[in-house]
Amino acid sequence: MKKIQVIGYKDPSNILMEEALKYLNEESSKEKYLFHKSLPYLSVYKEKIEGKTYYIKVSKPKTVSRGIKKRIGVKLPRATKYYELSKKLEALGINIVAPEYVFVDKSKMVFRKNVSFSWDFKERYGIEGEYHLITLLEENIDDEKVVDKWIYKYLDIILKMIKSYYYHQDPNFYNFFYNKNEIHMIDLDDIKESKNKNTERLETVRKKVKKNLEGLGLSNEKLKEYFHYFDDNIKK
Repeated sequence: MKKIQVIGYKDPSNILMEEALKYLNEESSKEKYLFHKSLPYLSVYKEKIEGKTYYIKVSKPKTVSRGIKKRIGVKLPRATKYYELSKKLEALGINIVAPEYVFVDKSKMVFRKNVSFSWDFKERYGIEGEYHLITLLEENIDDEKVVDKWIYKYLDIILKMIKSYYYHQDPNFYNFFYNKNEIHMIDLDDIKESKNKNTERLETVRKKVKKNLEGLGLSNEKLKEYFHYFDDNIKK
């Protein structure tokens, strides 16, 4: 058996380990293939294993240079970075759709595959129907009370990350799910971590947040209110 590094809150079952090995060792079935066809170094699948539906991300270094950096520990494998970042954000009180397990093939010298298994969000929380934040906002766009509630929740998450030097470079509403009274965030690949304030990344976040809010078709008065809240709280 290959030397596999396993990261997770507990040891995976033998069946899950066997499934992970299939994704590490073989070209997985195209029938299970979901998206990222344009990215040869990243694939996403969906599969039912032991009664749970998992979203499975399979990635490998894009270049020899990146592979070497990950081999010597200068950079983390994508799946490992995703898992570790999710734990840091959870410690800040941010709800994350995080992987339960990460498997890294450490037998390869450079192009080490890594696989993450994340339990399907809707299945985990027993959600029926839609769960994307964008849909909730669009369906209630004329209800100021509802829109205010969820926009401020969304902004508070972005602001909380910024204050701890985590900058979401693509905070679009499709990367946020809602469940009851809470927002959960997915797709951490676009979150950049800094040791201190990063003005360039902060400006990218601000522009993306502004674009997202403008895309909702809100009044100029409401947009100014949200922007004022965002900019005011960055300074605090």
